[in-house]
Amino acid sequence: MAEILSEYPRSCWSHVRSEDNPADCASRGLHPSKLLDHELWWKGPSWMALPQYEWPLSTSKFRVDTHLEARAEERPAKPTTLHSFPDESMDELLINKISSWTRLIRVTSYCYRFIHRLRLQHRPYSEYLTSTELQAARNQLLRHIQRKAFQREFTQLENGRQLHAKSQLIRFSPFLDKDGLMRVGGRIERSTLNYNAKHPVIIPKSSPVAVLLVRHSHVTNLHTGVDATFTNLRQQYWILGARNIVRKTVFQCKRCFLQRKSTSSQIMGELPVPRVQASRCFQHTGLDYAGPISIKGSTGRTPVIGKARFAVFVCLTTKALHIEAVTDLTTKAFIAAFQRFIARRSKPTDLYSDNGTTFHGSKRVLDEMRLLAMEQRKDENLANFFANEGILWHFIPPSAPHFGGIWEAGVRSIKLHMKRIMGSSALTFEELSTVLIQIEALLNSRPLCSSGDSTWDPLTPAHFLTGTPYTALPEPSRLDVPINRLERWTQLQAMVQGFWKRWHMEYLTSLHERTKWQLEDDNLKVDTLVVLKEPNLPPSKWILGRIQEVHAGQDDKVRVVTVKTAQGVFKRPVTKLAILPLC
Repeated sequence: MAEILSEYPRSCWSHVRSEDNPADCASRGLHPSKLLDHELWWKGPSWMALPQYEWPLSTSKFRVDTHLEARAEERPAKPTTLHSFPDESMDELLINKISSWTRLIRVTSYCYRFIHRLRLQHRPYSEYLTSTELQAARNQLLRHIQRKAFQREFTQLENGRQLHAKSQLIRFSPFLDKDGLMRVGGRIERSTLNYNAKHPVIIPKSSPVAVLLVRHSHVTNLHTGVDATFTNLRQQYWILGARNIVRKTVFQCKRCFLQRKSTSSQIMGELPVPRVQASRCFQHTGLDYAGPISIKGSTGRTPVIGKARFAVFVCLTTKALHIEAVTDLTTKAFIAAFQRFIARRSKPTDLYSDNGTTFHGSKRVLDEMRLLAMEQRKDENLANFFANEGILWHFIPPSAPHFGGIWEAGVRSIKLHMKRIMGSSALTFEELSTVLIQIEALLNSRPLCSSGDSTWDPLTPAHFLTGTPYTALPEPSRLDVPINRLERWTQLQAMVQGFWKRWHMEYLTSLHERTKWQLEDDNLKVDTLVVLKEPNLPPSKWILGRIQEVHAGQDDKVRVVTVKTAQGVFKRPVTKLAILPLC
């Protein structure tokens, strides 16, 4: 009985279960006290006692409730929208939606195969697309864009009439081939070129297909340049104004862009204050390391060959050099070389260097030594002395050697002389120190700037160190001359003042010109996509990043930026960045 009752919807019994709502029961004339004598409640419908084949199919009493219940249990159907458009509209949709010429042809082929299969159900089809289907899809796309761009000319050619005299295609003598494509007539019919090269298909430059064809030719020909891509394209297609499209496509190709190694630049900045204001020698000093150099550990028959380096100290004002041989790249070795430099040249107030790990470690050691001395000696005057006499250490931006061009040029000059003197031979440490000091004297005797033919004594860095070049001939002794006749101190003061006057007149005025980066460029903006040119990576593997912060100079020109990449955040000069072209 329960199985039979379960086959009927619950709405069939709703009129006998309404006693839960007294108001509903009262409206129907029912009362809970009458439930004991209610035959329908206790026994159900009378026809349910009959055999199943005698049951009524439906009754008017239950028909409405059954339909309402069934309608309530039905899942709401979602509306289906069908788009009906001609083949030309489908071609236009695919052309503006797909960004690859090969993919566009294949998708179009599948669409027309589907249409033909619906129209001709008995026609057999292969599992894969055939060359005939791909060629038909290509011709259909080309006909569509030609008919859309050259509607008047296309109609005139179909009707066999001559083109209008003011038509933009009149100089090409176009005609329609057997596939209905508009081709160039031209004047080279008797040449030995193939048919496509003698009569290329005319493509309007305003159509997206023109860009797809140029990009396809550029990629399939292994990323050729502008001229090669243009020539290869003309073998089959004649795109109006193709050279501009080819040039834009080639220069926006990401692979070609990374291989060209083209980075950003900004106009060369002004010289810093230590380069253009007079100060004592080595008060503002630039520092760099160079090497390694092969040295012999002993002078026996089988000496042990090791490596050494040298530290270069450059006066930013006078370009004077001081060279110290260093055994290794440890912080202790550098501190020893720095102490020897201070003992011979006096302590600088400002020290400039790149971001070498040795220099970073040395800066920490020097800071720790100064703080330790200040803590051990509680004397206020001594603490103030250490604070006032502390060396300010300045670091140029990472991976920006051109920010320290003055000491980089000094290292180059030293290496040039060392190659000529040493060649491939290895020296001992004492011999190396001697050679470096001799090179130092030679470089400090070079003229600071070019002078005229009438100048017999050009200004050199050594004039500011000793009053005369290191390579000058010795003067005769003046010990037998009375001191009151010499007024030596006055003469020395006048000599030094004359050196600085010549420094202002001759050397400082020679720093006007910018040897490179002579044009101003737009400053890089935050959130600009760039790639980082790292020295240990091939061009095609440059790191992609986004500019997070820009650092403008005193002239409001951005030459250093902070870039966020997948490997971390880096501070780099603009010369190590390449802005990605946005298509």
